[in-house]
Amino acid sequence: MANPEAYHFLLNALAVGEIDSSIGIDKLAAIIADPVLQKKTLRLYGDEVKHGRLFSQRLKEFGLEPKPMDKRLDYETFLHDSEFGLDNGRLEINKPLNDDEIIRWLAGCLVREERACAELTGMKECFEKDPRTFEVLTEIMGDEYRHVGYALAGLLAYEKKGYGQRIQQLLTMYRRMEAKVHAQVSVNFTREFFRMLNYPKWFFGLAVMAIWVEATFRFLFPKPLITEKEVRQKAPGEFAELQAAAA
Repeated sequence: MANPEAYHFLLNALAVGEIDSSIGIDKLAAIIADPVLQKKTLRLYGDEVKHGRLFSQRLKEFGLEPKPMDKRLDYETFLHDSEFGLDNGRLEINKPLNDDEIIRWLAGCLVREERACAELTGMKECFEKDPRTFEVLTEIMGDEYRHVGYALAGLLAYEKKGYGQRIQQLLTMYRRMEAKVHAQVSVNFTREFFRMLNYPKWFFGLAVMAIWVEATFRFLFPKPLITEKEVRQKAPGEFAELQAAAA
């Protein structure tokens, strides 16, 4: 916060990340046959668009406009290049998604949204002395918990239909993919921040080591970043509607 370049760089990354994460979700909703899941997916789309707008507005308060990020810092692109979740090309085919495609989408969504909640928790701690940004983060955090609930409730509904083994296989695979991508992007972000803050090179080496130790732990033990109990407490409505629809 004491370094305007680093602060604005982070706000821009948040704005662009949220804008990118909304791309294609409206098309996805159009090819989901189940009306309840379709409605939930459209709300997810609306939330992601809102988040991009909120961070963009915060950036504009400093007289700045969102600008594209270097591909080395593009988390979403790294994930798609890893064949994570549902392929974007599928969204161009005007044909309802089958069960396996929906499960792949929900599994990928769950893993991404779990990470979003974890990241926002850390950011809120960093921005406690910046009331305006803290307010934006708090509003978005509530939505992110609903998004985790949306994906988790959807997967639980499909588990009841007999897809439990497939779901666990995908979640394990995607959490390992995400751990690797998150580490790659984190190293690149850390390099940029340390340059702006003029930190010593040896400190960067320690930071990179810490990032990859965490990623290795996540790869070996691909567990949820947020417990189901916590999600149910913060987003009970997501479970009620989707479970009822599945029944």
